[in-house]
Amino acid sequence: MKKHVLLIGILFTFPISLSAQPAGPVEGIWLGTLRVETSELRLAIIISWSEGNYYEGILNSIDQGGAEVPLDKVNLKEDTLEVVVSAAGMTIRGAIDPANGTWTTVFKQGPATFPLILTKVEQLPGMSRPQEPVPPYPYKTEEVSYEHSDAGITLSGTLTIPEGDGPFPAVILLTGSGPQNRDEELLGHKPFLVLADYLTRHGIAVLRSDDRGVGGSSGDFSTATTEDFAGDALAGVEYLKARPDMNFSMIGLAGHSEGGMMAPMAAVRSDDVDFIVLLAAPAIPFEDIIRYQTRRSWIKIGMDSIDIERNTEWQNQIFKLISSEKSDQQVREEMVRLYQDLSEEARTRMQVTEASIESEIARSTSPWWRFAFRFDPVSTLMQVSCPVLAISGDKDTQVTSKENLAAIEKALERGGNRDYRVVELKGLNHLFQTADSGDPLEYGRIEETFSPVAMQVIAEWINKLGK
Repeated sequence: MKKHVLLIGILFTFPISLSAQPAGPVEGIWLGTLRVETSELRLAIIISWSEGNYYEGILNSIDQGGAEVPLDKVNLKEDTLEVVVSAAGMTIRGAIDPANGTWTTVFKQGPATFPLILTKVEQLPGMSRPQEPVPPYPYKTEEVSYEHSDAGITLSGTLTIPEGDGPFPAVILLTGSGPQNRDEELLGHKPFLVLADYLTRHGIAVLRSDDRGVGGSSGDFSTATTEDFAGDALAGVEYLKARPDMNFSMIGLAGHSEGGMMAPMAAVRSDDVDFIVLLAAPAIPFEDIIRYQTRRSWIKIGMDSIDIERNTEWQNQIFKLISSEKSDQQVREEMVRLYQDLSEEARTRMQVTEASIESEIARSTSPWWRFAFRFDPVSTLMQVSCPVLAISGDKDTQVTSKENLAAIEKALERGGNRDYRVVELKGLNHLFQTADSGDPLEYGRIEETFSPVAMQVIAEWINKLGK
């Protein structure tokens, strides 16, 4: 469930509609750090003077991958500068001090407000990713493609093979939710590149592939479910088992987050899966995970207890609809009625717009979302008979370690599987980085991509299976 509940959740660009203002000292790069409880998020506002005689600009959330989002408005009145990203409900407004190069503002997004002081700088800070490997590598690398014939798609990926004659144990890496490339790249990090490098250096072949519809892989990601992705994983297993340099009795799956749901599904469907590694895998109902994540985000932005309970009651009605056996059209119609019945006060409190309604309905009726709400991870885990390693970080705030590891262990035990290991790793977050709070706002700021301690646990466990 790599669906990050971030304070700034901007994924799209927007048309610019800027007010005409005389040129002045606001042009340039303004850099500040937004502090939310124990989390910090660096923001840059880059403002320039347009040939059309108005200010224009972009927002760069440095610690969320550095994506640049156009500002909808840039308004300067006397010494007060205001910038707006309408679709995100975001406004940054405050006084500029040209002499000191400071802009003292209030950051507002929805009901949350925070102080934010920005300073004019010459350039944006860079991001260091010291673990990212660079060639030449001490192993072989192949660009490969293979067919998932039942789905009618071709999957493309990278296979890394240890030096030597083999045959080698092999593992296929399965990404978390959302369209992901073979490196599971996000926020400047490439976790699967780093993990594949480590495992291959320790004698394990690794296949990592672009999700269907991403990069070099064909297919339509938007119409697929976790079950479909499990089928894609099995196509990778079939491909590896046909290679003479792979140990056909030691080929497994390592799934991160949602990938930790795919791996058990695939293992239940095929005896060709010889082991699975569950990395921050969910084992409690999906709606409980989303409920926890959203409640945590509401608390984080300062929402009061009354509004939290009101929003939770509304959320529960939506979840009940999504998980029902009603058709997509019935769910759509009932969601529209629920929105129509909202009072004006509730609409304002929940920031309901026509665009947000349509977005919520589209998500709620998507194949992936509806499958996730109906899927029971425990019943699947109970059917897994191959060896299992389940690891999570105790600072994971997305798929919490204690509840989910306990559910995994209980399900495996109830199903009669005795060949498993469950490990909670201290100080690691959902991405297996050494973290302070574990909040998603930290992910991009942390230089470490994947904890060496976690990678060592994985490599040693897989290698021990082959002895």
